Amino acid sequence: MTRPTARAARDRAIDHLLSLQSPRGDWEGEMVWCPMITAQWVIVQRVAGREIPEAARTGVIRHFEVTRAPDGSWGLHPESHGYVFVTALAYVALRILGVGPDSPLVADARRWLHEQPGGVLAIPTWGKFWLAMLDLYGWDGVTPSPPELWLLPRALPFHPVRYYCHTRAIYLAESRCGVCGLHCGPGRASIRRACAAAPSPCASSASSASSARARTRACLQ
Repeated sequence: MTRPTARAARDRAIDHLLSLQSPRGDWEGEMVWCPMITAQWVIVQRVAGREIPEAARTGVIRHFEVTRAPDGSWGLHPESHGYVFVTALAYVALRILGVGPDSPLVADARRWLHEQPGGVLAIPTWGKFWLAMLDLYGWDGVTPSPPELWLLPRALPFHPVRYYCHTRAIYLAESRCGVCGLHCGPGRASIRRACAAAPSPCASSASSASSARARTRACLQ
């Protein structure tokens, strides 16, 4: 390649990039990833008491329709097999959005969840946290993230500041939100029955807490 040819190719590339720039001065790119993030957005709207506009509600439901696997589950990405974590949160988000329990979209997901070893109880700790935030799962079954950890000297090798950035942000939120009892609003009892995500959030006895922890450990092994 000659110098003039290389210079011309460079100029065409710059022109193309500039043609894609938005009036704000930035560039946008599509990101295809996990339906879990969409489900968590819906849950946050409910927890924060924000109403989801009808256009957004319709779009989110459509998103779950097109990202669902043939067996009724949702995975971590378009080529992924189904995960209890993602499917459980997607199910809860759809119910929050007003999709009825008999709708094929959620009925198939519920059937798939009940067929998995351990059912919804097999959801990992981060999933249990989201369910507990909505009072759909007992806090006594969630692995605690004590906020006092953040007050320890940073020199300690297990201080949260040493966690991977995403992990650190998640556990920081868990440390704060774990002391709050939140409510998913209308339909909670129906969603809880469908998820069958015992233990009871009202369990307070030592035996109930011990049983919840034991069941949580068992499903995570």
